[in-house]
Amino acid sequence: MEELIWYRILDNVDGQMLRAQVFGGWLVRHRNGSGLAFVSDPHLRWDVATRPVFIPEPPRVVVPPVTTDD
Repeated sequence: MEELIWYRILDNVDGQMLRAQVFGGWLVRHRNGSGLAFVSDPHLRWDVATRPVFIPEPPRVVVPPVTTDD
């Protein structure tokens, strides 16, 4: 399963709407997570100015190998 790539839709009132391409159309959501909608667009013709949203990766924890002092 691939991770969704979200793009901020630049042409909206508060600039907080995001979209991600999925099979058969787009998922659209508000940045604060208050709603999610599917927009049917089988040919992906919804032309709107967008910008990729940078979502930082969670911090990685490196655990040192266990050593035994015999």
